[in-house]
Amino acid sequence: MRVIYADSLFIMNLAADGLLLLAAGRICALRTRLTRILLGAVLGALFSVLSVFPGFSFLSSPWLIVPVGLLMVLCAYGEQKRLPRVCAVFFLSSATFAGVTWALLYTIGSDSLPARAVPFVLAATYVVTTGVFRFSQSRDGKGGTAELTIELDGKSVKLRALRDTGNSLRDPLTGGILPVVEADAVKELFRNEIARIICDEKMTAPDKLSEIWNRQSSVRMRLVSYRAVGVDGGLLPAFRADKVTVAGSQQKGRWIAISPTSLISGSDCSAIVNGDA
Repeated sequence: MRVIYADSLFIMNLAADGLLLLAAGRICALRTRLTRILLGAVLGALFSVLSVFPGFSFLSSPWLIVPVGLLMVLCAYGEQKRLPRVCAVFFLSSATFAGVTWALLYTIGSDSLPARAVPFVLAATYVVTTGVFRFSQSRDGKGGTAELTIELDGKSVKLRALRDTGNSLRDPLTGGILPVVEADAVKELFRNEIARIICDEKMTAPDKLSEIWNRQSSVRMRLVSYRAVGVDGGLLPAFRADKVTVAGSQQKGRWIAISPTSLISGSDCSAIVNGDA
């Protein structure tokens, strides 16, 4: 007779589900509270424990597993705009986890996964899932995230940027599409008094530019116009970087627009670049 310890099963599933939810959010560049991740993981762990009890075997049905998985993702990322994407990543990660587990059990000739092997399986799952999504993004050249490095006057910052094909903010002089960055993310590139002006949400863009030039006339800045949903039009300050690197591709003298407010709610991305950047 096979003996299953409910407490061990609960803890292993809690850890696995929690890390899978975290990985899904990480791949999709989403942030959420750890308490929400924990809530989703607890739901999944309880479901797994109940499914092995006599009379509850019906819980192992795929018709129930999928809705429970969706509910777990809703608990962790319910208010996020990219919920369908994070759901897809979570289910892909879960399927990969199951596949890696099965392959390992087949290799070692066992019918149960040792606790010490769980971290290895989770690490392999994360690597495979991340690789699949990065490959798909590189195939079509759009979507996902990219590393953005900005260099100015001997200083540099590295940001996580969202690739967005809807980003059509163009330089009125060159016609080129401009990256947009959050002011807080690039303030280290400027002197303290300039950084304070850039990050001031109450000042208008023209007032910022005037104040900056009064304090440091050598700063290469100007205004660019933009349009957004629900906004007739507006102006953003933009600066000329010495060098900009997007996903390994370098460009010198590129202009970058600065947003005084957060660009993407609930994300660890602090910049937006065009999907083809």
